Amino acid sequence: MSDDAWNPNQPTYETKPATLRTWLQQIDAVDNQTYNALVWPKDFETVRSLAHPSPDDSIQQVVVTDDAKESGVLSQFPTVVEENYLTHDLPEVYHGNFDVEIGGAFASDLRYLKQENDMCIDEALEYSLDTINRNLRSEGIAVVDLGDVGRMLDEDVSPEYIAGFWEYTTGGEADILNESYSRGGTGPYLKGEKP
Repeated sequence: MSDDAWNPNQPTYETKPATLRTWLQQIDAVDNQTYNALVWPKDFETVRSLAHPSPDDSIQQVVVTDDAKESGVLSQFPTVVEENYLTHDLPEVYHGNFDVEIGGAFASDLRYLKQENDMCIDEALEYSLDTINRNLRSEGIAVVDLGDVGRMLDEDVSPEYIAGFWEYTTGGEADILNESYSRGGTGPYLKGEKP
């Protein structure tokens, strides 16, 4: 008797892409062009999956940033530049130089803005998404981990609400990605495109 006959309702397991770069290609965030990417925070697995050199690599440079001190580990990758800036300070340094932004700490960033800067949720969202907008070149794409935004903020903030703010802030479009490539993220992800 085959396994299917014995248990016709077997669970199916989705195969995750081998690398973050592969996943970005699958969701049409990158193609055969050359890209400069921004990753925050400094997560080794995310950077390794994006920056590992391969013959078909389309990522020219990866800037990884947060306010933690440099570990020296990330500089082992020839295409990686490690910076010690919060993303909100980065537009003053890189002047909207990025084609792709991968933000894994979006939920905690909003919580910080609310608690430390005494912003309401709408102000925090507008501030964060405006920063992403200023980090990206025209027609750039941001993919951010929405994580447990509502839980972190103790408010009912849906991914759709955040997508609406992306469209309001940039004039571009935003998709909610419920399936994501993420070793540590909680998903869903928001993919926002500048017009």
